Amino acid sequence: MSKQSRYLPLTKLEAGMVLAHDLLDKMGHVLLPAGVTLSDATIKSIAHHDVHLLSVVSDAGEQIIDVEELQRQLKRIDYLFRHASNEGAMQTLRQFIVHYREGLTS
Repeated sequence: MSKQSRYLPLTKLEAGMVLAHDLLDKMGHVLLPAGVTLSDATIKSIAHHDVHLLSVVSDAGEQIIDVEELQRQLKRIDYLFRHASNEGAMQTLRQFIVHYREGLTS
């Protein structure tokens, strides 16, 4: 069975979930490597690093991200790119990020 990842807010994380990607701090240092199984203590400590979403491993066929969270992320992307022109590199970057969040890229 192939594995994929999904993004969850910290409030929806549970002990036993597996981290899909390295968790980095603001400076790019690895806080937790991919593959770590989360514990209650780990989840609590992550909150102290201003982390709002975490990528965890999910089985193929499972919903990758809930609709409300996706809408929140897309609104945030719109806000971040509000001053960008509708063409050029910034628009290409915006489209890539939207496709990534929608799960259209691997």
